[in-house]
Amino acid sequence: MKLSNYNMKLDIDNKHAIYNTISRKYVLYDDIKRDCIENILNNINKEKYSINEAEVLKIFIKNGIVIEDNLDEFEKITYLFNKTKYQDRRFILIISPTLDCNFRCSYCFEERKNSYISDKTIENLIDFVKRISKEVNTLQVCWFGGEPMLQFEKIKKMTKIFKDICENEGCNYCSTMTTNGYLFNDENISDLDMFNMKRIQITLDGYREFHDKKRPLADGSGTFDKILENINKIADKDIPLYLRINVDQNNAESIPKLFDLIPKNKRNKIIVNICNIFQNIEDVDLFPLYRIAIDKGFNFKFSRKQFQICEGSFINSITVQPDGTITPCQMCAEKGFNFGSIGKAGKLFLKNESEFYKFRSTSALDNENCKTCNRLPLCLGGCYLKRYKDKNVCVAKHKIGKDFWDIIRLEIYSDIKRNLVKELNII
Repeated sequence: MKLSNYNMKLDIDNKHAIYNTISRKYVLYDDIKRDCIENILNNINKEKYSINEAEVLKIFIKNGIVIEDNLDEFEKITYLFNKTKYQDRRFILIISPTLDCNFRCSYCFEERKNSYISDKTIENLIDFVKRISKEVNTLQVCWFGGEPMLQFEKIKKMTKIFKDICENEGCNYCSTMTTNGYLFNDENISDLDMFNMKRIQITLDGYREFHDKKRPLADGSGTFDKILENINKIADKDIPLYLRINVDQNNAESIPKLFDLIPKNKRNKIIVNICNIFQNIEDVDLFPLYRIAIDKGFNFKFSRKQFQICEGSFINSITVQPDGTITPCQMCAEKGFNFGSIGKAGKLFLKNESEFYKFRSTSALDNENCKTCNRLPLCLGGCYLKRYKDKNVCVAKHKIGKDFWDIIRLEIYSDIKRNLVKELNII
């Protein structure tokens, strides 16, 4: 037996944890057990164990902290990475029905364009769904933009057609949406039942005075009150709701005040995602804000449970722009990087096959520094566009206001607060 090379030792208040970045599992222990734990870990192959030591060792093995001598962990990571990346039973179809937006956010990286999905693109998408639903078990449609709710009636129309096609082919259908949340009302919130929605992301940037400065309507009007009202209504439905909060030095102190505006009985239905604004001169330390959110009853999830980082990193995924252009993700679209277009009969026409294959083959697994880094199973090379441009880029060195140690601490802290820590995780 040997210790995994991908163990992380962490302190969480009066507890200690050993977290394995491959298994994504951990064990907890207190100061009383610390000497015992360290003695076992430092003498992993001694000849005899007490009954208590043997039980502890079994827990370490179960959680991937102690492994077999002959296990090559990098090969295991490579297998899990490729198994996820190249899975062919689910297709992720990201659609931007418009690049226009009713907001004028001060920090938005997207170029606002008066571009709406054409009937031709819709016809080609329908043909594409007819073809792909025969080949996969699940079709996941992600509505993005621009502001997708500007085209809600067309989204409803496409959803009904997509669902009917999938039902006829025995293919499961689900969807997600990233929206500013302003255009919801009682009628279209009720309509969400037809979408089989697995996630909605809505953004609020701090308390009213800060949010309305950063995320006004095109005419300069505030948007905070309407979005908050819609968040509370959507939280009443059985749809996971991600609350994204963009932070800078000006609004950070207002975030706890924002948390208090959401009723306590709805907070456990909301997953908080706090992020630094790209343009920040100096990133805000997000760890204290996340802890406050968890203390107030909000949910926290580390999204990278699977061995890929985003929808665009899967081989079975495309992002479709309103004019039918296909890209790996919306960020790539904004940077002018695309594969080609979706055409008649739902066929994909590639304008540069070499670049398509190069991007799809992007990986951190061929980087010597990444191979020996215990963060690799968590970061997985980071943004594909950045790594495509520079295969030696290290996302772990990029400040984002929280590092992987912070993320793991928060996940464990959230489990403790919500009584989700299993007995097998406690020594």
